[in-house]
Amino acid sequence: MQCLFRSRMSPARVPALVSVFAFALAVASSTLVAATAAAGPWTVIAEKDDPVPGVPSATFYGRSFWDVKVNDQGMVGFEGHFERPGENFETRALHVWVPGQGLRMVFEPGVTLDQDGQLVGSPIMTSMNNQGTLAFSSYAFPGFADVVHTVDLAGNAYTLAKTGDPAPGVPGQTLTVQNDPDLWLDDAGGLTFPGWVGAPFSGDEVIWRQSTTGGPLTPRVGAGAAWPTPDPSAVFSQSHPSEVRVNTRGDLAMSASGLPGASPRGLIRVPVSAATPTVLIHEGDAAPGMTNRVMDLSGRPFGGQSWLTLDDSGRAAFAAHATIPGTNLKTLGIWREKRNGNIELIAESGQPIGGEFNWAWADVLAVAANASGQTAFLVESGGGAEALYIAEADGAVRKVFETGGRAIGIDEDRDTRSLDFAPGFLNFNENGDALFRVAIAPAHGGSEEGEALYLYNTGRDAIELVIAENEELVTTDGRARPVDYFDTYFPSEQNQTTRGKMLNAAGQVALDVTFVSSRFNLDAGVYLYDPLPAVPRGDYNGNGQVEQGDLDLVLQNWGEDAPDPIAGWVAHNIGIGTIDQNELDGVLQNWGSTNAPDFRGTSLPEPMAAVTGLLMLLVARHRRLTP
Repeated sequence: MQCLFRSRMSPARVPALVSVFAFALAVASSTLVAATAAAGPWTVIAEKDDPVPGVPSATFYGRSFWDVKVNDQGMVGFEGHFERPGENFETRALHVWVPGQGLRMVFEPGVTLDQDGQLVGSPIMTSMNNQGTLAFSSYAFPGFADVVHTVDLAGNAYTLAKTGDPAPGVPGQTLTVQNDPDLWLDDAGGLTFPGWVGAPFSGDEVIWRQSTTGGPLTPRVGAGAAWPTPDPSAVFSQSHPSEVRVNTRGDLAMSASGLPGASPRGLIRVPVSAATPTVLIHEGDAAPGMTNRVMDLSGRPFGGQSWLTLDDSGRAAFAAHATIPGTNLKTLGIWREKRNGNIELIAESGQPIGGEFNWAWADVLAVAANASGQTAFLVESGGGAEALYIAEADGAVRKVFETGGRAIGIDEDRDTRSLDFAPGFLNFNENGDALFRVAIAPAHGGSEEGEALYLYNTGRDAIELVIAENEELVTTDGRARPVDYFDTYFPSEQNQTTRGKMLNAAGQVALDVTFVSSRFNLDAGVYLYDPLPAVPRGDYNGNGQVEQGDLDLVLQNWGEDAPDPIAGWVAHNIGIGTIDQNELDGVLQNWGSTNAPDFRGTSLPEPMAAVTGLLMLLVARHRRLTP
């Protein structure tokens, strides 16, 4: 599979056929130089000691980049810290990088004024939409009251709701903005956020929406709303933001109590244009697609931080337990709301998926969906393996990744494992690309595990390594540095389109990264990853053409076990099984198809086809002769 990092392989792992490889490299040296000299896939957005835009002589601190987001326009927003010359305190400012225009500082606390000419305090917890507008909370003086703000690309800041303001729809009451709240900024010009009417934690919980430039505050669910719940304390949990989802249109989905009907608890969806919600399903309803089971929403997957999702068309998908009435026997399932409003079962624990036997799940770690009707989900099996599935709009489900095999793009003696801490990170875009995080087993003889981010690239139908601890990140200017740490924050913050998105519609990934050589000087930065380009089916070596090199890969690996990475195979997921007629058909049926080539990493250009065939034949003979 494709390696986007320069792996530090020990001499002991060099094959016995080194002389043959040396000969092959000599034959095609000019081609290989062109292939390996290409720049890396990471664009530098900001790094330690870079100048801060708009602040003469000021530079960014190391390890001072937070809340990195990327939108579908390719803009990267983040919080970057610096110190003004002559001052002895750190400034937490907000910055946006715009493709073709570069980096700009859009907000500086104590300097930026809001629409009323008031100074705005330091930002906490940001959100970004596709217009490049950022939302954040801060403290207002005097009294350190919590306030919600927005700032646009031009640096225009707006103060929205503030603790102590009159509560709309509830005469005589004031509102309380949650400290460090969850902020859901949409593309329709609105910001949704939680809080209380009255005192925090003891008052009625409410979800509000307000224009990004100020104006009336509208309660959407809770006290003062057109559709309040009789049990406001159970509307949602302030400590679990996974209870609420808001899409880019401003539609909202959540669990709620006090519902009318057979059961007071269920899932609701509140369209941005509607005053009252739609009840998707009640607890105790017959479980759609299952026999003799009822929905148990109170017993949702506990390890999964992202059991509920809402796509940009306004349709929900969710994971939950279903129970046999009168017993404690439960099973896990994943359901999706269809265009006709019906709730349909996508997958069930212990039941076959795509014709493959499916072990009972220990948990559902994450669910994500797009407006094209696709649903991605991460599950953990009873044996501890973690698997990523994608369900198509027509109901077909396939497994695209499972831990336990060799780590793609990393030293060949290391395997992937499930994460022990905060599993369930999953970003899913409109094209069907999925970004997920796994653990990497220690290297041979080592003791330290690492973590990696992988991307299922739908245009290549393949898994590619984005970043891994202790592997080198290579920037577009050719610099390579070993990674110490990369930040994905908490899964519940990232599995939302309106809160914290690291993966955009083009498959780009934005991260803040700290490097190994910087454990004490905190060398870090913000970077944007560009995925490998789409390739035709049958282009297994990923060079943009279906030709002899791809046929060589199939024939020389015929019958090989598919789950492990195969040398030179960088595009098109093989799935579960072996290299067989299916892969051969991919080449023969698409012979001559072309696309723009990409020579990053280990991908071989087509002039190497003859050399590839020679190498594969020699390797095959070496295998036969080796006892």
